Order: sequence, then structure tokens, then C-alpha cells
Amino acid sequence: MDHQRAEHLRKMLTAVCMVLAPVCFLVSDALWPVTHTKSAELLADVTGNTGRTAWALGFGLVGAVFMLGAVLGVAHMLHERRPGTAMVGGALALVGVMAIAAIISLQGMLVYEAAQPGRDVTAMTRLLDDVITGPMAVLGIATELITIGTIVLAVGLARSRVVAMWQAICLGIAALGMGIFNPLAAKPLILISEVLLLVGLGSIGVMVLGETDAEWEHTPEFHGFRAATT
Repeated sequence: MDHQRAEHLRKMLTAVCMVLAPVCFLVSDALWPVTHTKSAELLADVTGNTGRTAWALGFGLVGAVFMLGAVLGVAHMLHERRPGTAMVGGALALVGVMAIAAIISLQGMLVYEAAQPGRDVTAMTRLLDDVITGPMAVLGIATELITIGTIVLAVGLARSRVVAMWQAICLGIAALGMGIFNPLAAKPLILISEVLLLVGLGSIGVMVLGETDAEWEHTPEFHGFRAATT
């Protein structure tokens, strides 16, 4: 595959990732039945809802994969104009995404199994509490890196003027909201934050789809959602 075709494919895949990552996160959290942070209440939320839990896990993990591509795409848009911002913001966000994938897998599989019929509820609650206050606490701190990294990238996008200001603002506010409300299991506010993520990051993906391959390689200042005319 020659360089031009490879860059075109990368542009298309990046744009798809930007659109689908927030969609998957939104569906995942809409399905995720948990609205509490205490172990006993969390287990009670999942009990009788293991099917929804499994689907939520699947969409969450797929969303994390798409988010990796989306972060790389945003960093690419900044790599010529603000290379330092692209590197720092992109690196922090990527580590945060991997931590999110790990915490989704650990917590999700644990509560899915713990909520199965016939389990010793007291023992499962104690186990869940030990995990939440142990390895999940460390992963929870690491997940906040995606908030910091995405805000850094959003500021870079705004200052380099490669997207509309409202897109950068939506992206930054969404990252802040998700970083604050996810640990609190504040479902309505999480969903609002993810809608903002879809508006901000998804619209950037649509914009990338409309760019020419040359614009993708050397990101120009924002000119709307159509490829520039010559």
C-alpha cells in the first residue's frame, strides 16, 4: 500500500473512531445498571440485570478501542502546529483510556459473576469491597488521566484554530464532566457529559471525513465541515 492510500485509510479510520467512541460510551452507560458506589448497593443494582451488564461491558470495551484511535487522530491534528501539546495530551489520554478499559473489565466481570444466582451475597459484597478499595482505587486514579489529557488536547485544538471553538469547548467540558461524575456514579450527569462528547468529538470526526487527504496530512485552520475549495 502506497503512502497516499495509507494516509487516506488512516484518515477514514480516525474519523470513524471519533464518531463511534462517544456513541459506544453513551450506549454503555445507558445500559449500565449501577447508580451507586457502595459495594452492597452496587451489587444490588446488578442483581437481576446481568444481561444489561454484559452488553454494557461490551459496548464500553469497544468504545475504549475506538477512543484510542480518536485520541491518536486528535493528536495528529495538532502535531504540526502544537507538537508538545499533541505529545503530552495524547500520551496522558492514551494511558487514561487503557486504565478505563482495565477498570471496565475488572469491575464489570466481577460484579457480573458476583450477581449470579446462588452466590453468597455477604462474601461477594466483601470481595467487591476489597477490590474497590484495592486495585480499582489505583485504576480509578489512572482513569483521570484521560480527563487531563483530553482537556490539554481540547485547549490545543482551540488555540491552534483547527476546529470550531464550540467543538473544542464541548470536548473539554465533556472530559471534565466524565472525570467528575463517573467516580460518583451520577448517571444523568454522566450521560449529559457523553452527549457533549458526541457533539464535540463526533462533529470533529465528521469534519475529518470531509477533509481532503492533503488537509488531513497538514491540518489547516478550521474552514467548516466541507473540504476547502480551490
